[in-house]
Amino acid sequence: MDSGDLPANNSNVNPNFNANGIPDNSGQISASPNSDGDTDKKSGNQYTVGYSYYSNRFSLSALRSSRSPGFQDLTSYTSDTRLSRQADQVTFSTSPFGPSNGTVGIGYYDVEAYDKSHTRLLNFSYSRSLWGQSSMFLSLNKTLSDSGYSAQLQFIVPLDSGASVTAGMQRDSAGNYQEQLSASKTAPTEGGLGWNLAYTGGRDPYQQADATWKTRYATLEGGIYGATGKYTNWADLSGSVVFMANDFFLSDKINDAFIVVDTGNYAGVPVMFENQKQGVTDKNGHLLIPTVSSYYPAKVDIDTLPLPADVVATKVSDKISVRQSSGIVVEFHVKKVLSANITLQDVQGQPLKLGTVVTEQNSQQTTVVGYGGLAYFSNLTPHNMLSIRQEDGSLCRIGFDLNVNKHSIEQVGPLVCRNGAVTGEKNEQKG
Repeated sequence: MDSGDLPANNSNVNPNFNANGIPDNSGQISASPNSDGDTDKKSGNQYTVGYSYYSNRFSLSALRSSRSPGFQDLTSYTSDTRLSRQADQVTFSTSPFGPSNGTVGIGYYDVEAYDKSHTRLLNFSYSRSLWGQSSMFLSLNKTLSDSGYSAQLQFIVPLDSGASVTAGMQRDSAGNYQEQLSASKTAPTEGGLGWNLAYTGGRDPYQQADATWKTRYATLEGGIYGATGKYTNWADLSGSVVFMANDFFLSDKINDAFIVVDTGNYAGVPVMFENQKQGVTDKNGHLLIPTVSSYYPAKVDIDTLPLPADVVATKVSDKISVRQSSGIVVEFHVKKVLSANITLQDVQGQPLKLGTVVTEQNSQQTTVVGYGGLAYFSNLTPHNMLSIRQEDGSLCRIGFDLNVNKHSIEQVGPLVCRNGAVTGEKNEQKG
């Protein structure tokens, strides 16, 4: 398989080419020349060649990287740091006693500077799972030009409460030992308490304790750290204040972008962001969503199912993208409407004929009579007037009132259509 790309910007050309081959399923060979182009500082090239093999029994990897003096990457471009002239590494890992009994790893690293000096490191590691989600890790490191070695042993035990405990021991190349013990729990992103306790012994003992209280409106942090008798106390309060849609909002720290949902002064509307419920709109019909990724076309929805039957929305879903470090208002026009099922009869008490045309004069809505003399209207007012054209061509008008405090489709009638009724006259509902 071969791949290549040639990105370019205003003044730099950065050609990169990668080639990979799999000869006889015996591993993978890779080669990659890379140029950082001409910059206002330096220019240079890097070449890498490698081989890797993976199987159920073991894995093997070898890689060589060579660079010209002016080559830079993201780690060195903004500083005076100089990358190595050449770096070689070979790693091998296997599970000799089966995957459930851990993995053994061996690594050799050789870094050559531009003055021809070498740093050679040999690493041995062993890791395995213990009970549940707990694990252990052992690492030995030997710089071949030095007489000493460094080592680390670590146990990690997650707890059912969401906290985890870590215990371990470290040895530096001079032979100094340092025990370490820590316990921590991350504050939930939706809000709650998080904490961290840490102890380090040895020649330079160190202690640390801190707590985080996260809410929708702010994050409060505080703690203490330092060597015995030389502690430093600290505290921090972070959050955001937003003014948008003629309203103020308090929020935890907004790191990227945000959205304000506006339902037109209708409170209690559930709001979802990317299919996750964010809360309900406040008394002003607003809800702030502070955790929006900029430039991503995110989905914002409102859920009208829990709302009363007389509440409607012009739309219930929208997709919106927001610029970095900015916010936007997403409007959903939610409003209460008065609706009614009206039973209409003639003077003989019979339902008006199927298909009779009925007009509500205030809104100029028109419908036809259905089975049983029923006619349905929405978007009505507290006082309404119907105009009905009967089969014989005569016209009658019937007025009726609605209760604005009801939260359902009101059942009106039966109302009697009498020929010659004066416009605006209220007909009594026939009992």
